[in-house]
Amino acid sequence: MKNKLGVASMMRFLFAIVALSVVGFSQKPVQAHEIEPIIVTVEPNAQMAELRLRGSAEAFIAGVDLSVSGDTALSSVDHVYDELRLLNDEALAARAFETQAATFAGLSIGEQFALRAVDVEPQPNSELARDTVFTFTFAPTKGLVLTWPERLGDFVLRFADASSEVVDARYVEATVGQVEIDDMLPLTAMSAFASYIPVGFDHIIPKGLDHILFVIGLFLLSFRWRDLLWQISAFTVAHTVTLAMTSLGILTLSGAVVEPLIAASIAYLAFENVWSRSLGRGRVALIFGFGLLHGMGFASVLGDFGLPEGQFIPSLIGFNIGVELGQLAVVALCWVLLALPFGQKEWYRSVVTIPASVIIGLIGIYWVIERTIL
Repeated sequence: MKNKLGVASMMRFLFAIVALSVVGFSQKPVQAHEIEPIIVTVEPNAQMAELRLRGSAEAFIAGVDLSVSGDTALSSVDHVYDELRLLNDEALAARAFETQAATFAGLSIGEQFALRAVDVEPQPNSELARDTVFTFTFAPTKGLVLTWPERLGDFVLRFADASSEVVDARYVEATVGQVEIDDMLPLTAMSAFASYIPVGFDHIIPKGLDHILFVIGLFLLSFRWRDLLWQISAFTVAHTVTLAMTSLGILTLSGAVVEPLIAASIAYLAFENVWSRSLGRGRVALIFGFGLLHGMGFASVLGDFGLPEGQFIPSLIGFNIGVELGQLAVVALCWVLLALPFGQKEWYRSVVTIPASVIIGLIGIYWVIERTIL
């Protein structure tokens, strides 16, 4: 018993050291090859309406297929992307105008659709991807349809009123092809709630590998429903609190700190599964603390989307429910694949729990290093 307590105390001490190191040395949560979600904002004006597209000009011009992956390093045209990153802001803007016909082939909305401005947002850190805002104008007519080329990937579609206030925001998959604008407005509480459930689910499955591994780590200690209920409840309550507080602007913490700490929480939880055989109060409290971190990670996604101010609460609740459904889907899958057929075997812990936990722990350590130093 004393030995277990000693190991636990040492691991908690090491986690504290990692946390302090992350706070002290973290520089960036996103690397140069990792592209943020594309934000498309439609805003009406008296004469001509505007469509503003915010994303990576380098990725667009190079022809990276963002529907496959948001990591340009996985693209066959990654070398072109790297060459474009060497251009200064003015040269990149000029190249965007020169190649607009090919770059945005298939993108349109309304009549007289035309590119009017290209604003490259300065990025002094060459290790980070830079964003560019493309401003298109079009004639505001009834029955507007946004045609979206699949190669540009999934995007966030936002609607702003004449004062530039976001009144609607939703996630749109790349495969949609066309979006009928008139059918999406006005945004009601129920439509806001319903539209953000898939956004939350999508952030877990398939895009939230770090959150998936954390939930699997919860499952691996014990697949008894009572134990799972305690752990998932603590995690859910915690991340709900910080998700709401961060989204409302009450709590702010840099992603450069949050993301490495989330990775460290995954590593710690996984390695604790190796020396611990049962659920204790200390673990539940620790999971609650880790849930606070994950909630801030979830909030960063909503920050990219820009929640509609008029339907903020329904959208937030819908997103959180989607996250919970994603987590429950992970647990259910683990139960069917592992606990149901093998859970009563004597070798379950030595063959399943310990090896799987070690693998997850090593992945977590790698992510800490990657998100802090690399």
